[in-house]
Amino acid sequence: MRALAEIRPRLAGWLSAAMVMPAGVALAASLVNPGFESGDLTGWTAFGDNGNIHVESVSAQEGAYSLKLYQQFTGSNNYSGVYQDLPCSPGVTYQLSGYLRNGFPSTDYLQTNNRAFLKLEWYDSSGNYLGAVENYNPPNQGINWDTPQDDAWRYNAFQATAPANAATVRVVCMHAYEGTAYEGGSSWFDNLDFGEGAVPEAGTGLSVIGGFCVLYALRVSRRRPPPR
Repeated sequence: MRALAEIRPRLAGWLSAAMVMPAGVALAASLVNPGFESGDLTGWTAFGDNGNIHVESVSAQEGAYSLKLYQQFTGSNNYSGVYQDLPCSPGVTYQLSGYLRNGFPSTDYLQTNNRAFLKLEWYDSSGNYLGAVENYNPPNQGINWDTPQDDAWRYNAFQATAPANAATVRVVCMHAYEGTAYEGGSSWFDNLDFGEGAVPEAGTGLSVIGGFCVLYALRVSRRRPPPR
């Protein structure tokens, strides 16, 4: 018991450090309105908007709202979505994750030549485009007309390293139509997250701290002389 009492001050300090220390992922910058819970596009910039970009309350992976996209019905290739620009550093690996859904209600599944995915674009300090990474590798990453029509939210996540001279990363939710007809269907996005590096298993930081506490307590108890 005396050993436990002796480490209590140290334990409090270690636990405080664990609570403020990120569990393996340090957010470079936080997305604004990552789940569209404002009920609108606050924090996001729309592109390819032909009345086909909406924040809806009829379906959500978490909370009350999500983003709905569909093609522009121009009869040619078209690309629509929303994005946010955040600061980044060259050589740093970033992770973007979120949930995608194929259609809602059941009559609005993606048809041929429609696909949707998450994307990261890189820019230098002058706004020059440096490259991009599309997270599109169905059936596990991204969605398209072959994605099961099961109304499920699908978790998508990927990592990409900022190239030399990168100063800004653009986080993109993209719906692409690549055809010459008018095939319909909607894609849905919700609960996005962006940060540096890989996300570890939950509780890793506290588990390590707890292990150190136990080892220290054993060490102190072994050094203490037995009672007379």
